[in-house]
Amino acid sequence: MAFVSIWEKVAMEKGRVQTMREVIIDDLAARFGSKPARVKKKLESITTVARLKSLHRSAIAAESLAELEARLP
Repeated sequence: MAFVSIWEKVAMEKGRVQTMREVIIDDLAARFGSKPARVKKKLESITTVARLKSLHRSAIAAESLAELEARLP
């Protein structure tokens, strides 16, 4: 097994977080027709993959963009 430094782990986690943010925004654009800047800005404050996964499920199930925005910090 290859050694992975703490810095590499941090970088990988940041990459996963950024990817989840992009997936959420892309899914919202597909569902509601635009990439909402307000949501994107709020997603930037979320730094854990677990929280973003939860929001992704909410984005898929939300009836409206406003419903999802109510779940954001």
